[in-house]
Amino acid sequence: ILCPNEEDEMSHVKNSPGLLLHAAIKDNNLEECLRLLQKHGKKASVVKNSSGTTPLMEAANGGCGKENNSQLVEALLAAGANESAAERSKKGRTAADIAEARGANALAKRLRALEKEATKKEHFARCKICQAKLRRRSKLEFVRDTVLRGEETNPLLLELFQGDENSSATIKSLSRPEFHRINSCIALRKELSESMALISELKRLRRCGMNVAKEGCSTAEMDKENDDSRTPVSWERWHVIDLCSGSSVTASLMLHLLPGIAITAVDMVDPDKLPHIQAAGFGRRSFTYLKSDIYDETLVTKIRHRTQEIITQNNNENVTTVIFGMHCCGLLSLRAIEIFQQTNADSAFLMPCCLPPKSGTSERIEKAIYETTDQAEQYQRWAIFLRQTLSSSGKERCVVETNLNQVRHVMSPRNALITGVVNSRRKQDDNVQ
Repeated sequence: ILCPNEEDEMSHVKNSPGLLLHAAIKDNNLEECLRLLQKHGKKASVVKNSSGTTPLMEAANGGCGKENNSQLVEALLAAGANESAAERSKKGRTAADIAEARGANALAKRLRALEKEATKKEHFARCKICQAKLRRRSKLEFVRDTVLRGEETNPLLLELFQGDENSSATIKSLSRPEFHRINSCIALRKELSESMALISELKRLRRCGMNVAKEGCSTAEMDKENDDSRTPVSWERWHVIDLCSGSSVTASLMLHLLPGIAITAVDMVDPDKLPHIQAAGFGRRSFTYLKSDIYDETLVTKIRHRTQEIITQNNNENVTTVIFGMHCCGLLSLRAIEIFQQTNADSAFLMPCCLPPKSGTSERIEKAIYETTDQAEQYQRWAIFLRQTLSSSGKERCVVETNLNQVRHVMSPRNALITGVVNSRRKQDDNVQ
């Protein structure tokens, strides 16, 4: 916790003094707590565990029992734990917050004073909204520097940082404190490449009149056929439903790169763990978050209501609705296809990240994927299976035209992009013939 957004290396070591102290508090072993604090001092007293909790937070929560709690608190403070008084758990609470919640008012008042003192001594800024630590420079700015030095060669990242005249403003905006959750992503370049693969294909799809890419033709190759790829356009009548949206990296990029677009993000992540999109100036019309399991029976109804709301806001004009399923693990990709069908969406983009479990799946899926032991082949078979499922998801008067491409510039071997577009006109023509 001594540096913003960096975990203490000791927290990764099973027998580190800090984690041993956490274990001793959990076991109500005051004697072991005192021994560890006497031997290791601040080195043990300020370490967070996997829940983002410091020893002082555990003491504030009554650690070591009622009889020994005050002695534990004094020992921790004597060992330097007061320096961690401003730290926040993964739930966003300080030690003072925890003590206050359990009714330990005298302790809470004392810890609150220590929290203020610790905050004054911090050499880094905090988010004014959630009080999370902020990096001195955003990760996006570091990636931008590699682009400016000519060191970045990935076309998807170059499209983000050099795509048009607004690229500089986009990166500047996404580097604001409101988007610090994005800049805390461990594998940011990988996340950016995955998001840009879907966004690039969505832009291409619109330019091509909602026609899927040619078989085996990459997004970059298709772009060569569209000289107007950098022409500014409005996305006001477009609605993207971003399933399993995670930390909303993709949504945040779309809000900047596709002006006017409406996004509905769906995930189980607590809203306070997302970028502060509303505070950044994007209203509910632009971004709505639904905290929901995508298997929730009420989700489809909520999405339909959200779509109708967007249609109303656009003077009852038609809205193009697109399903994004980039991180739908295993069988969740099949659920994404069901939602695509049940919401009458116009298009679906899937980039599966992992396979369904071998046990517990249908015999059809098991046979389609696991007849080979080669993991790369298994993934490719899963992508083909999803494409076939998406192709057959059209309703009576619709055909779903699909395409499967390996986007080699995505920084992951799991880079299959499956695209489906509803073509009701073709179905009607087929019936006439």
